[in-house]
Amino acid sequence: MSNQIFLTTIIHTKNSAATLTKCLDSVSWSDEILVVDMGSSDNTLSIAEKFKCRILTVKDQKFADPLRNYAVDKAKGNWVLVVDSDEYVSLALQRKIQEILIAPQADVYWLCRQNWIFGKWIQHTGWWPDYQPRLFLKGQVKWGDHAHTFPVTKGKSEYLPADPTAALIHHNFPTVESYLERLDRYTTLQAEQSVDFQDAKLYSESSVLKEFSGDFFRRFFAENGWQDGTHGLVLSLYQSVYQLTTRVKMWQKTGFVTDLNFAGQSANDPESITALEEMRQELSYWLATWKIDHTQGINRWWWRLRRRLRV
Repeated sequence: MSNQIFLTTIIHTKNSAATLTKCLDSVSWSDEILVVDMGSSDNTLSIAEKFKCRILTVKDQKFADPLRNYAVDKAKGNWVLVVDSDEYVSLALQRKIQEILIAPQADVYWLCRQNWIFGKWIQHTGWWPDYQPRLFLKGQVKWGDHAHTFPVTKGKSEYLPADPTAALIHHNFPTVESYLERLDRYTTLQAEQSVDFQDAKLYSESSVLKEFSGDFFRRFFAENGWQDGTHGLVLSLYQSVYQLTTRVKMWQKTGFVTDLNFAGQSANDPESITALEEMRQELSYWLATWKIDHTQGINRWWWRLRRRLRV
C-alpha cells in the first residue's frame, strides 16, 4: 500500500480495558485505528495509546449507534472497518479483507459474526451467521439514532460466506451479570425511544403474552435454538424476557394504565385465559413441526394432522 491512508478501523469504547488489547491487536494492520471513547474510567485510553491509535473523546450516549456516523466522518481512510471493542478480527477474515481491498467489487461488505455467550459459540437461536455491514466505502452506510436498528446502506452489497474461521469473533455476554446489565440498559433505551407507547392495546394481557411467547417460539423452534442445548433454551427465554421488559417499561411510561376494554374479548373467559390458549396452540404447532422433521412414515402423517389442528 502507498502512504495514503486507505483503511480506517473504528472502535467505540467505554471501560473496554478487559477486551481492547486483543481487539486492537487483531486490527493492527489497518492504515489507521480510530478509537472513539465515551468517557472510560479504566485504562482503556492507555491501551489505545500503546497501539498508537487516534483517539476522539465524546459524550457517552449509552450506546454506540448515534456516534458511528460521527466516527465515520472523522475517518481519514476512504474505506472503513467497524469493530466493537469486545470483538476481534480472525486471521482468515483479516486476509479476506486485505484481498477485497486490492480490488473491491462492492461498496458494502456484510461480515458474519461468531457470538460467544456464556462460554459457548452460539450457532443457532438467531445468532449465526449474524451478518453485519462492517466493511464499507466511506459514505455508503449510515446508522440511525435508535438502539438495535440496522443501518441504511447504499450502493452494491456483498455478503461474505458464513465461514466461522473467517468471522468477527464477538465475546458478547461472558457472564449472566453482563447479559442482565445490558438487558436493563437497552430495554430502557428502547422504551424511551418508543413513539407508540401510548397505544393502550400494547398492554393488554394477550399482547403482553404474545410479546413474550412470540420471541421464544421464533428463537427456540424457527431458529433452531434447541440445537444449542441448555444455552439455546436459556437464551431463547432471556431474549423473550428482553422483549417483555421493553414492553413493560413502555407501559410504565403511561403510569401503568389498566383501564383496557377491547371489542372481541370473550364474555366468558378472562383475556389472559384466551391468550394462554392461543399460546398453547402456537406451542402445539411448533412441537408438531419438530416431530414432522424428526419422524418417518405414518407417524409423520399423524403429526402433520396435529399441526394443522394445532392440538
